[in-house]
Amino acid sequence: MPPSENNPTTDVISRIPPPSNVTSIDVNSFRKHVYRVQGTNVVLTISLGKRIEGIELASFLNITEDFVTSQAARHGYNTLLPMGTLEYSLGEELGVFAESSPALVHQMSWGILKDSIEGLQDFLVGLRNFREAECRVNMADPAGSFVGYVDLKIRGAPSKLDVARGVLTLPAENHDSNFTERLSVDENVHIDIRPSWRRLDLVAVQMLLVVVEDWAEEAVERTHPDQPIREGGLQKSLGDGVVLKMQRAPGKVLTYGLALETVKRLLAWELNTGKGKAELGSRNRSSSGADPVQQSRPHPSPSTNVQRHNGQMKRFSGGSPTREGLLQTRRDSPQRRFHDEVHRSSGDSERVLDEIELQKNRRKQSTLGQWAQRWFGRYHASARGYDDYKASGRSGLPKKGRKRGCRSRYKICFITTSVLLGLFLILSGSGAFWVYKTAPKDGLSPPWYPSPLGGTVKSWEESYKKAAAMVQKMTLVEKVNVTTGTGWSQDLCVGNTAPANGVGFPALCLQDGPLGLRFVDHSSAFPAGITIGATWNKDLMYRKYKAHGLEAKMKGVNILLGPSMGPLGRAPADGRAWEGFGPDPVLQAVAASQAIKGIQDAGVIATAKHLIANEQEHFRQSFEWGLPNALSSNLDDRTLHELYLWPFAESVRAGVASVMCSYQLVNNSYACGNSKLMNGILKDELGFEGFVQSDWLAQRSGVASALAGLDMTMPGDGLLWTDGKSLWGSRLTEAALNGSLPMERLNDMATRVVAAWYQLKQDNQTQWPAPPPEGKGGPNFSSFTDDKIGLIHPGSDDKTEAEVNKFVDVRGKGNSHGLLAKQIAIEGTVLVKNEDVILPLSKDGASKKRDTASKYKVGIFGEDAGPGDGPNACPDRSCNQGTLGSGWGSGAVEFPYLITPLKALQSTFDTETVEITSLLSNDIPVEAPSSLLHDQDLCIVFINSDAGEGFEAWDGVRGDRNDLYAQKGGDKLVKRVARACGKGKSNTIVVVHAVGPVVLEEWIDLPGVKAVILANLPGEESGYALTDVLFGRVDASGRLPYTVGKSLSDYGPGGQILYYPNGVVPQQDFSERLYIDYRHFDKERITPRYEFGFGLSYTTFEMSNLTLAEKKPKSALPAPRPDIGATPPSYSTDIPDPSTALFPRGFRKLKNRIYPYIASASDIKRGKYPFPKGYHEKQAPSPAGGAQGGNPDLYTPHLTASVSLKNTGSRKGKQVVQLYVSFPDGVVDTSTGDQIDFPVQQLRGFEKVELEAGESRNVKLELSRKDLSYWSRGLGNWVMPTDGKFTISVGASSRDLLVKAEW
Repeated sequence: MPPSENNPTTDVISRIPPPSNVTSIDVNSFRKHVYRVQGTNVVLTISLGKRIEGIELASFLNITEDFVTSQAARHGYNTLLPMGTLEYSLGEELGVFAESSPALVHQMSWGILKDSIEGLQDFLVGLRNFREAECRVNMADPAGSFVGYVDLKIRGAPSKLDVARGVLTLPAENHDSNFTERLSVDENVHIDIRPSWRRLDLVAVQMLLVVVEDWAEEAVERTHPDQPIREGGLQKSLGDGVVLKMQRAPGKVLTYGLALETVKRLLAWELNTGKGKAELGSRNRSSSGADPVQQSRPHPSPSTNVQRHNGQMKRFSGGSPTREGLLQTRRDSPQRRFHDEVHRSSGDSERVLDEIELQKNRRKQSTLGQWAQRWFGRYHASARGYDDYKASGRSGLPKKGRKRGCRSRYKICFITTSVLLGLFLILSGSGAFWVYKTAPKDGLSPPWYPSPLGGTVKSWEESYKKAAAMVQKMTLVEKVNVTTGTGWSQDLCVGNTAPANGVGFPALCLQDGPLGLRFVDHSSAFPAGITIGATWNKDLMYRKYKAHGLEAKMKGVNILLGPSMGPLGRAPADGRAWEGFGPDPVLQAVAASQAIKGIQDAGVIATAKHLIANEQEHFRQSFEWGLPNALSSNLDDRTLHELYLWPFAESVRAGVASVMCSYQLVNNSYACGNSKLMNGILKDELGFEGFVQSDWLAQRSGVASALAGLDMTMPGDGLLWTDGKSLWGSRLTEAALNGSLPMERLNDMATRVVAAWYQLKQDNQTQWPAPPPEGKGGPNFSSFTDDKIGLIHPGSDDKTEAEVNKFVDVRGKGNSHGLLAKQIAIEGTVLVKNEDVILPLSKDGASKKRDTASKYKVGIFGEDAGPGDGPNACPDRSCNQGTLGSGWGSGAVEFPYLITPLKALQSTFDTETVEITSLLSNDIPVEAPSSLLHDQDLCIVFINSDAGEGFEAWDGVRGDRNDLYAQKGGDKLVKRVARACGKGKSNTIVVVHAVGPVVLEEWIDLPGVKAVILANLPGEESGYALTDVLFGRVDASGRLPYTVGKSLSDYGPGGQILYYPNGVVPQQDFSERLYIDYRHFDKERITPRYEFGFGLSYTTFEMSNLTLAEKKPKSALPAPRPDIGATPPSYSTDIPDPSTALFPRGFRKLKNRIYPYIASASDIKRGKYPFPKGYHEKQAPSPAGGAQGGNPDLYTPHLTASVSLKNTGSRKGKQVVQLYVSFPDGVVDTSTGDQIDFPVQQLRGFEKVELEAGESRNVKLELSRKDLSYWSRGLGNWVMPTDGKFTISVGASSRDLLVKAEW
């Protein structure tokens, strides 16, 4: 109702002062997708269907303000809203709900709402330094005179690019309103640059110009500079992102030379960035040209109680962004449950970037100069802004908000990239611009085509026959459905394929991960891979993964994304090494093989990942760190085979049905597009019969990746998340129809997937019922909601709901899997120090009391002993709080429970005789009573060190650890407790939970520190497993799966993370070759704190009488490669009629879902398409191949070592018998003349043996041909030295080799 003097309600409202400020904002609720703001007069809640970056929120608030302002003008400032509320949304992505706050006596008016929104905008300006929505780029001529400017309006508003430099002019009438940027060059050429699916940013334009320059240079060389370009002009695109169109002006001629000159002139501009503006032009820049947008920005009223940061949130002066413009800007970008929504708000990163200085004492690693260290140092530290969230104690995101991938950091990535680009351009005057233009080097990874056909191995023969019969009946679109994911969050699992309904092949569910089932309820949180490696127990390895596979099967998961054997663990600070089993290839291979057997014996397809040399999180993905390409891991053929490929070879030998290729480049070719790696090594040499799937969004090309050997793309999205634009899907259909993808390759791709399904007997509908609507099978959980009823296609616009979570408990009868998890954690706990035999402890402590007249007093110190905010407080476990049970990332799971050390200790000590005091903090308050430490008979200190996948960050740890020290002041805590416990007379035990090696040097030799336990990552039964070891209910039988050095530098150059880029395509050269972890320590004669394989026991063992029995004499080469055991399927290669691939009539398309159908048959143009270099060169089969895992003769036993093991102690215990091989000296590769160097010794076998006190047993270990061979780069084969003598050593660790023999 309009305002009226007779309206008492409006009179009351008019007397209420308009909101001058926003009084509070719940920052932590940003993770809940709800922005709740308490104002003076109004509560404003902004609900987000997904996590929205700051600029999108700003855009939406501007739109909302415009709407409310218009309504206030129309109805009157004091007119009440209907029912006192407002709901306003922009599609499904953003919505605002406003209601009267308790402070407002009466209903809310349009004017109050308008002022509240403006107050919120002002508050957000102060609270968050959002990416600016608009910036002006001033240009100067060579003399420094101002000649024009460029306006950039980024995200959500039509951009325009006005360019003027000398003869470059832009008439105003040439500006196109539909997101097209027009540049007029001379009077002959117009250039239009159009962003088709996202904002236009300078980086994308610059990249596109580089592409066009390369094309134009080639065209000029091929033709002539004066050769006219065809009538239609030139149009080039960068994927689907930015399109450049160059066309002749009316009556003019556009030549290749002019096109090249134009692009070069554009590339020659220099860019400087600053606070709020940037300049193009010479180094002598003019300060003229005020920014009218800066002058017109809104400012909060003087009474606004907000502290401002640098930067303002600028309004869009060019009108409100359109719905399409806003919603098609940078979207959330999940990667297998991806990182977008699990991160802090994007504003946090900006705020911290402005507040945190460069981390000091960081060693230089960038050849790009000090600027890179300043920028990446600040970027690396930016994650500390997450602390506010951690302190809130929240229990984590609802599933609908879970994401995976750096993609949530697009804002920082954009800023980083912009700074890089700007600085590259600045350097361009001195010849440094080549760095930005540098693409991955070509030719370092040789081509290997075509992709070998599956179906050549006898053990897979029946499965391939069944698969061939099914694939023969499939239509083209069904084959594409089988090989392409449906898109992130389009279905219930983290990865989903579509069915081939015509032949009865179901949709497949793929789910993380190696530790347990991610995003799944009522399942186990097993110990991490590094803990399993520390058990050195083959039986436990198998049993764990058998239980893991059974849980996956009971949840309806077809393909389990694990185990992980890459990263191997080259760098001890690697963020994801904890997912694997340790940095030795044999230990890793044995555990991986046992894991695969266990998972697949349960009927679930296992996935060996990540192929290969994915050894750090920094720069692992394109644009994740602001660079156009991922890091390249560069390694020679011998290093590849003897270290990083060894576990994959054993995995293939074990029959693994799926292999996942990694994100980064290998020898400057993306792993998921590397034909040598996938075709030549994996499928030919190793005889892999299953299918190769991409890591989530690791595919970087379409047809090329298929030709290179990729069989399935996950999650189906293309270069960006959830945009519905797959690199395969309909494009794969088009490629098959136009002839650019041979039908033989597509048939093999589909056959490999179907054969794996048959191989694991998933066609058995009793065990694997069909998914709805045909049956009641398929996944019985949703990765995207915890609710029983939820969306069945949560990432689409389909609102159909069903019972998506059935809450099936899969943890075994009587929680048998929990008991198994406890046993693994027990045997993965490593005792490394036990002075004065302080362990095992007594429950009553009576024999060790200081004061016999009182109770035995035990002090428990450290945050790691307690629950913190709960085990699932942070998304994907991405914060270090409470006791540490796992690392973070896609390899982590939801804990069903987590037994803390404090709880277990309290339940174990006899409270009648023991008094327990606990301080669950790493900071002992200054005001704490002296008795807290001085009165204790025993002190137990808990510290930890956390890391994880690079899409998450915590306290400056961006995936990879920054160092190897205990985190959160752990070392300081240990020193203070150890020096003061019992006034320095009592004993201290230190327990370390960590993702890998921790440097202990600050306190390890303190006299008060009597015992140290490295408990790794123990999973859900952490506390109970620890107390079983502490109190001696079981023997301490864990052994180190890595070396504990005295400093990070002890691990050598190969053990370091590349924290700063050394190029636009960062190059990580594995120049250390075979010398990582203990191999490096041995070579350089460095004394570690605790060596690889080391661990103490509560009993003692003796090894003696090592004997060697030759089973087969030495010979240089294995037997010739055997003939194939089976014949691959054969299909017709006829190309179907395009009309068979059209969308069915009346078909309903869901938003962003990936489909195999094409829109028009007329779009298919058959012809001769170029194939990759070397595609038509016939490749000779590898002599090292011939069966799963390689030439079967490689696994022929040549030597059996027997050793006598005796338990010489007074109690039952377990010992790990470790066998190491030292190769002969002076070995020369006759094919190359190379002198072959070998590590001092290499682990080649082990057995864990349990013996009663006084019991002896003869332990036998076999050595195969491969164990006694090296990889010859000249022969491309394994070669056994036949001259000289091998030394076979057996002992309790890599530096405690008790008995030796020669062969």
